[in-house]
Amino acid sequence: MGRTEKGFDFLGFHFSPEGPSVAEKTIEKFLARAVLLYEREQGGTFRLPLAWAVRVAVGEMGKKYGR
Repeated sequence: MGRTEKGFDFLGFHFSPEGPSVAEKTIEKFLARAVLLYEREQGGTFRLPLAWAVRVAVGEMGKKYGR
């Protein structure tokens, strides 16, 4: 086992001395999946309002879960 002073990621969360939070990789995967599903639904056209809505949602998640 390695040192955990900087924290570590486990099951989509980042555990650090400051407490648990959502891991950055989890947010990246969520955004990629949301865009993929939206594009599939819209016939392959990505629109800016979705990107904005996803960023707002992730920002709200960050406020709720301490990021």
